[in-house]
Formats: sequence, C-alpha cells, structure tokens
Amino acid sequence: MQLRRLTVRGMKESIRLLASIRKGDQDARNLPEEFLFGPRFSEPFEPATNFEPRELRTRRDAAGILAHALHPVRRTVSDDGAAWSWLGMCLLADFQKGRASTAPLSPLDEVFVMAAGSRAEQRRYRHYLWGAWRLHQQHGERAAFLLDEPLDSWTDLAQRAFGATRIFNSEGVIPLMLRLYTRGSKRKRGYSKGVGGLRHLIVVLEQLARTYDVYGMSADALLNVLPQPFQRWVDSTRNPGQETGETNLDELRQLREAVVAANEARIDLRQFMDPASALWNAYVDEHGVPGYQTRIRTVLERLDSMISNLRNAH
Repeated sequence: MQLRRLTVRGMKESIRLLASIRKGDQDARNLPEEFLFGPRFSEPFEPATNFEPRELRTRRDAAGILAHALHPVRRTVSDDGAAWSWLGMCLLADFQKGRASTAPLSPLDEVFVMAAGSRAEQRRYRHYLWGAWRLHQQHGERAAFLLDEPLDSWTDLAQRAFGATRIFNSEGVIPLMLRLYTRGSKRKRGYSKGVGGLRHLIVVLEQLARTYDVYGMSADALLNVLPQPFQRWVDSTRNPGQETGETNLDELRQLREAVVAANEARIDLRQFMDPASALWNAYVDEHGVPGYQTRIRTVLERLDSMISNLRNAH
C-alpha cells in the first residue's frame, strides 16, 4: 500500500469519522474508500513510499510495519502530521482487529490524527503510530518493555515516557525508568507512587538537571547520581523467586513477632525493616510499598502469606 497524506478536508472528515465511530454509527473496519484514497481527502506522499498493513497488537507491531518502510524518508515524514494522520486512519481497522480489549476508542483524536501547529507537534508523542515508531527509532531494544505493550496502553509509565519531549528524546531516562520499575513483562508492584517511585523520579530528575546534563546521560550514569531511595528498585542478578527463597524464614518470623509486640491498630513497617534489606525487597515485590500507617491485621496476613510460601518452597 502506498503512503498518502490527508488534505485539510480529509483532516476535518477524519475528526467527524472518529466521532461517528465512538457513537457506534460508523464501523472503524469499514471506512469509506473515497475517504482513504480519494483525491478530495488525501494525496500521495512524495517520494512514493510503500508499506504492508497487518494486525496491530503492540507498539512493536507498529514499529515493525513502519521502521523499514519509512527509513528512506524518515527525515521528511517525521514532521509530516498529514501523513501520520492518514496512517492513523488507514490502519485503524488493523488496530481494532489487534485490540485485546473491547473498550471504546480513546476520546483523544490526537492518538489517531495529528493536527498542525506547534502545540500539536509537542503532543504528537500521543499519536499511537508516531509514538511507537519514534520509540523504536530512538531507543530500540532498550525500550523493549514499552514496545511489547499494547499499542493503546496508557499506563502511568507510558504517560511519563511519552508525555514529555525531554524525557522521550533523552538517552537514558526511559531505559532508567524501565530498569527500575519493570521486571520481565510486568511493572513492579507499587512502582508509581511514594518515595523512590516513578513520580518521585520525575521530580528528582528535574532537580538534578540544575547540576547535571540529566537528559544527555546514560541510564547507568543517572543511576549513580540518584538518591538512596531509588536504589531499592534495582534488581540484582537473581530472579524474584531466588531472592524470596533466600530470605531467611527466621527473619520473617522475628519480624512478625515484632509487629505483634507493637500492639497497635496501625503500624509503619519502616520502623521494623531496613529499606535496603532483602526482606524489605521481598515484601515490596509481593505486596507493594507499605503505607506509613497500615492496619496491623493486613500486615500480619501478608507476613503469614510470605512465611507460608517460603516454607512450602523448601
């Protein structure tokens, strides 16, 4: 299929069609041929560029379609909102086929079409296809976790990665975020909020930018200048099962006894555990970062679960 660009009329029609799809009056898998290929609504992209559509499940799928096809014209197509808008509408049917969810389309038109203007260009990272393509161009396999997420995934992690130009274009911030807050194909429990979490990281990076070239540093260099609360998110070379298996049963039992002895309705586990310890990391991996005032019944249930799992593992 040959790449095309939406005309001004085509851009207006795309907004109307998206609204109609959301209301259920239009089938995204059956857009009018005239809209996609007629001269009133679109025109060929020059130089002629061909691509092969396929079902879109993940950002990697989108990048796979576009990386090779757009490589010869990557400099000119990168800023061509009309071309990306046509792609967004043209591949809408393939996107719908690949969705695991039956949820309605995003209410944001900009995830499919890219309006003209400086503000729109600043927000183009939201465009599903452009964002996936540029993520692959910029970070490659260093961003494997985000590439393997659903194309329309918009978790807190994705919002932080795609939502700020400086972060998206940085050498090391996205790889750092993924190193700290993901493991394998999953986000770590409790990664977003609290001291040392993702939102805290964004604030600290802004503070460090006063002293360091934060957005030009590698993930390793950034990790070396981050405060101690972030170090607990760094995985060792062992897997979570090994780490939990090596947490001493006696240490867990002693912790439980100390919690019981506190004889309070709510407790702060930070009073009982070292945040740099294996025990703390094992608790966080299984139950998330404990709140400052957690019900003692809840804490005991969680500790009992950890003790039982560890005992059964042996």
